Amino acid sequence: MPVTVAFIGENKSERVGFIADSLEYAKNTGRTIILLADDSTFSLAEGLLLCPGYAGDCPVDFALEALCSVGNAEKGAEVLSRILVSDETIRNARDAFWERSARRIVKSIALTAALAEAFSRTKTPPPYMSLSARMGKIFSEAADKKLSKSKERLWWEKYDDGTIRTLIFDNAPNTAAGMISVTQSVIDMLCHISASERVQLLERDKPIIIYGPAYNEDELRILLEVLELKFKDAVLLVAEAHERTHLLNKVDFDVVCSTAKPIDGNTIIFGRQGNTAFFKSKVYETTGFERLTFLEYETPDMLPPGKALMMTGTKWDVVNVSCAPLKESRPELVVEEKDEIIRDLLCATPKEAREHDTGGFVTESDVEEFGLGLITDEFTMDLDEFFDEEGH
Repeated sequence: MPVTVAFIGENKSERVGFIADSLEYAKNTGRTIILLADDSTFSLAEGLLLCPGYAGDCPVDFALEALCSVGNAEKGAEVLSRILVSDETIRNARDAFWERSARRIVKSIALTAALAEAFSRTKTPPPYMSLSARMGKIFSEAADKKLSKSKERLWWEKYDDGTIRTLIFDNAPNTAAGMISVTQSVIDMLCHISASERVQLLERDKPIIIYGPAYNEDELRILLEVLELKFKDAVLLVAEAHERTHLLNKVDFDVVCSTAKPIDGNTIIFGRQGNTAFFKSKVYETTGFERLTFLEYETPDMLPPGKALMMTGTKWDVVNVSCAPLKESRPELVVEEKDEIIRDLLCATPKEAREHDTGGFVTESDVEEFGLGLITDEFTMDLDEFFDEEGH
């Protein structure tokens, strides 16, 4: 789907100003706003912040969002499997057998998890797992059962439609291991961007701010495609879209973006920049010339601050653009106050192990307190032989 509106300019303050103005305009339309932000545009709007690993993150259960948006558990599981294992992934695979199998497993895991979690929520007290986390747990338990050759029947197996049993439990070990490996990568992505516990569905009346640096491109694609199921009429605003061009080709939102490099769109606004080949081609397509001889500013390199050239269809106009002050901000990383491993790494050396009172030798008390009895006579003999062989 082509971009709805693209602002192209070399001046970053104008690019940020364009996104800020577009946000205000989109608010007045009453449509859902989704802002894919960077550090320069992160603070332009207030709403539901999606940034796993950072403070202020709004937890989302993307598996549940997908199933609820479709409205049918079985069809929703199919849609989710196609999002997690995309057609492009299958086309580009060296041997598509593994990716096609992974898609079948993801669909079965999603439906099994939905049935198992629905049962759990009606029969057991809270807290409850998110559907995404339940998918991760079921898949992990299925993989462990296969790899450990366990015969134990897991409680959720009664909800399996036969796919997990056929492709994992009853499959040849090497084939099952390959399927587990490919499937694990996409299940892990879903769990990484999703809440681990039960959460409410996303609200429709608040802007959604996605902090882009918190996700890799595959995770962003999954996130946006699930949001697309629910917010079909949303406007997606993308800052610095030249860093996301591959991603923009995969979504069907109305996209409004700012960019430092050429991007095609239904409406293109050329801010201050050099007289590029892309601009000349657009002028030639619409007027038959390479300059806008009928306007005050014929080319983008002639523009003063605050002015731009807008092309809509075959019509050209001079328009005003805002220049926003560049103020970078970002959410704070969540840091655990007490991490036991790091605490132990940084702990002081025990007094009894210091050299000041032993001369660097292991004492009898060291053996008792620190378990150094593992250093046996046999080990000492091996060391003696090693040094003899080395000529020491």
